[in-house]
Amino acid sequence: MRHKRDSNFVWADLSTYSTTKASSFYTQVFDWNIYDQGKAKALKDDRFDMEEVSYHFASIDKDTIAGIFDMPHFFQKIKMPSFWMSYLSVDNIIEVVNKARSFEGSVIDIEPTPFGQGTMALIRDPLGAGFTVYEGPSIDSKGDGSKLGKMVWNELFTESIEKVSEFYTQVFGFKLVADNNFVGRRAKVYNLNDQEIAGIQEVKESIRTNKVYWIPFFSVNSIEDFIKTVEKANGEFIANLSNSDSFNNAIMYDDQGAAFGVSEISPQYSKKAGNSPTGQSNQSSFKWKSILAILLIWLAVFVDFQWVWGVLFIIWVYPDIKKGNTYFVEYLDREVNPVEYWIIVLSWILMSVYLILL
Repeated sequence: MRHKRDSNFVWADLSTYSTTKASSFYTQVFDWNIYDQGKAKALKDDRFDMEEVSYHFASIDKDTIAGIFDMPHFFQKIKMPSFWMSYLSVDNIIEVVNKARSFEGSVIDIEPTPFGQGTMALIRDPLGAGFTVYEGPSIDSKGDGSKLGKMVWNELFTESIEKVSEFYTQVFGFKLVADNNFVGRRAKVYNLNDQEIAGIQEVKESIRTNKVYWIPFFSVNSIEDFIKTVEKANGEFIANLSNSDSFNNAIMYDDQGAAFGVSEISPQYSKKAGNSPTGQSNQSSFKWKSILAILLIWLAVFVDFQWVWGVLFIIWVYPDIKKGNTYFVEYLDREVNPVEYWIIVLSWILMSVYLILL
């Protein structure tokens, strides 16, 4: 039996203290076109009174990508940091809200959508991760990876999958399946029509900064290049989540501290995607560093220059120290496996020093 609508994440918008700064940042990093959509209603206070705020649309070509709007007064009062909100489509918002209310503190209110159609409710799961459920005319800003800068995925970063699994299965009928290909604790989320629509993973506190949240992911051509673009725009790279072949993603902060994710675009789409959001062409550039490294290895092997191995070990270990994880036969995390991690990393460093000074 097919349900009326396949529940899926269909929209995302950014609440920010400065739409001007946010527009400048995301135009630089994603090449979005941002325009004022007009006024939208937002929560004013804890009595659920409403106020009007400016709401902006972000687009690429003719595709509407996301929304950006002024932080509602209520959130400003409680000093809520800038944040991205994920929207989940549902068939019956009243039914969903009634189920969610059986979990204490889960629903804030049902209200009109900021884009003038349908209704929505802001919901929090038992650990406090907020997201919006939406009922109304079909909208879908999610891409398939064929266009850069579009939302392609949504992921919940939490402290415990077990503590939220009952909420998502009972309220939405989702099925959570352990992702055995992922190094760490992650569950795939399937909707009632057995479509994989999201993921839930346990993330260390240093990355989550003591928060739990749903994050939208946007497609990019190269995570490595995108990090440079974000840092140039005064944003910040937080963590690379590429610890499996099927999950090549990273988390960033924009210049006002809102967390968002990026996913490296699928290779099969690289020629379709148009211009890279990093401002670089999608045509493959010559990777001279890799060629130089392999030439150094040939040199070390045939001329027996031990110092070359020392230099290469330093090059290999530097990203592991920066990211806080390493892979040597198996994946090791600095916080989860501190002893094993430092044994491997310090071994590389000591061997480097020894080989260079030999």
